[in-house]
Amino acid sequence: MKKNNILNYLFICIVINLIPITLLGIFEIQNKIYSVLVIIMYMIQTLIMFWAVKPKIKETSKKIIVIFIAFFILQVIVQIFNYIKWSRIEIKDIANIFSCLANIYIFVYLCSKFEITKEEFIDFMKKIVIIGIISCIYNVIANWNDIINIVNIKESYDVSISSFFPNRNQYAIFMLICIIANLYIIANKVSKKYIAIQILFIISIILTMSRNAILGLAILYGVYLCLNFKNINSKLTKKQKIIIVASVILFIIIATILLIKIPDLMKNINKLFIRTYTVNTESGRLALWINGFNIFKDNPILGVGRFTGVNINMNEYNSPLDQFHNIYVETLVSYGIVGLIGLIYLFYIIIKKILNSKLGNAEKKIMLSSIIVFLAISCFETTTRFSIGYADTISMIYFFTIPLICANMNSKEEENE
Repeated sequence: MKKNNILNYLFICIVINLIPITLLGIFEIQNKIYSVLVIIMYMIQTLIMFWAVKPKIKETSKKIIVIFIAFFILQVIVQIFNYIKWSRIEIKDIANIFSCLANIYIFVYLCSKFEITKEEFIDFMKKIVIIGIISCIYNVIANWNDIINIVNIKESYDVSISSFFPNRNQYAIFMLICIIANLYIIANKVSKKYIAIQILFIISIILTMSRNAILGLAILYGVYLCLNFKNINSKLTKKQKIIIVASVILFIIIATILLIKIPDLMKNINKLFIRTYTVNTESGRLALWINGFNIFKDNPILGVGRFTGVNINMNEYNSPLDQFHNIYVETLVSYGIVGLIGLIYLFYIIIKKILNSKLGNAEKKIMLSSIIVFLAISCFETTTRFSIGYADTISMIYFFTIPLICANMNSKEEENE
């Protein structure tokens, strides 16, 4: 009997979630149509995944059933609290309870019971990379004029180099995921082709001028190099070490001279990439986080629900944004301290499974680096709510489902280190 490759189903889920977001990004379809398409794709995704994980349903433990029932009861209590306090119940929050439970059950709990081979894993990553290449090609075609005139722009908001995505942040985070996928491929077998592709992806991220994704990129390679320092250091000759140290010192000296000689350089870097002037604006992260903490105080133990929190933020605090740009703040608002403890515990389980797995050293290091990247960028973006939509699905699959499945993969015997 042919083995059921769960990664094929997960890849299909990623592709179908790209359909609505591509239509929104390229054709600028109405938000109502987009919302309907997102719901339809979510229903299709759920049916596909239910079919894929069906053999594992019988392995559901009593413990997980009790946890899910407890979660549901607590969320019902939250809605009762909301009705008493605000005389209304947000229907979207009710739907969110079911979608969140379904996604965690399917993508986190049941998927973690599947085993894959290293070949299947690399094949999955290659498919992600192919989508990344397609997005880069389209990005160049659609935004060629903006790209060649990039040096002339005054502020990053003057352009939006976002391929077929609705905004540059979504595209940049997707590029970051593609870079991680490609890093697995390169670690498995060094290839000039995939190194060139990696450079293409890195340039694409920089062109978006997305602070969060660029920060994530720096963290990814910084952590990965630190984890590989001992291995890299042992392979370098004394002459190579001297050249690397000298190059770093030279780079720092040149950068310092440029900043001193060209006073506007730092100002332009700030305008294009750092953008400190947005911190205290109504669309800045700081204002959103303060709003979130104030809403969290209404029900610190269980939260007020995702959509109720968003409505309070928009109506009572006059915020134009429908999210809190921070997974931890949004979790506190939506599910309170109980929810944040649950999220932290899930990260703990994932990291523990990776460390205790029979993965090769290369895969472990990249996977741990990617988890750290996710934890970092989640301070500035609501990367996943385990709910409906592209951002939720791809982040959930890539940073939760894949590590849990890969922890069951044995690749040590194939290691060349």
